[in-house]
Order: sequence, then structure tokens, then C-alpha cells
Amino acid sequence: MGRVQTFHLDAIAVLRETGDVDAAHTLATLRAAFEADSDAVLFDCRSARKTTTFGDVIRLVGMVKDEPAFHEKRFAVVTTYYNQFEQVQLFEAVASAAGMSIRAFLDWDEAIAWLGAEQGASLLL
Repeated sequence: MGRVQTFHLDAIAVLRETGDVDAAHTLATLRAAFEADSDAVLFDCRSARKTTTFGDVIRLVGMVKDEPAFHEKRFAVVTTYYNQFEQVQLFEAVASAAGMSIRAFLDWDEAIAWLGAEQGASLLL
């Protein structure tokens, strides 16, 4: 079963997923991100084992694309190849086409830099 830890890093809301994460859990995490009190959101999925399919990814975008925060916030996802980076890239492509500002990363520091955090953020690796 998946878990989400939420904390702030400078002006960035970080949602760190761990454990087995399915489509329902991912949807709940997305909705929590939309409610975060920050315009920059980082999904840290490096310790999650995603069980979503490519079809799930496309359906998830369809389920959330009408949420106002989908278009108002900036999102970064940091993951690893063995945690289905290809699916995160698909989510990035489909969500970007629908108007979401999102990028997928393999490197924590690059994701933080893209979101515009202050230096020193790499201490939370």
C-alpha cells in the first residue's frame, strides 16, 4: 500500500510517495497536490513502486484536466528508470498537451532548479 508524505521545501510543496502505488492512489496524490498552498509542486516518486498502466496514465489526465490547479500550478516529477520513468514521461506529454505545466526528471536537483527553489534544496535527498 502506498503512502504520501507532504512537506515544504522553500516555496515548493513536496509530495513523497512510497510503497505500492496504483492509479487510485496516484489520483488521490494529484488531488492533494492541487490543494497544496504552493504554486510549485514536486512529486517525489523515487521510492514508489508504480503499478499503473499506460492506459491508467491517460485516464488520470482526463480525470483531472478540468481542475483549476491543473492549469495554475507548476509540477515536477522525480523518479527513476526502474520506477517506470517511461510512464511519467507519458503523463508529462499527455498532461502538457492538456495545458499542465509539468516536467519529468531523473535528478532531484534538476527538478528543484526547474521549479525555482533556493540553493540548498539538495540536502533533502
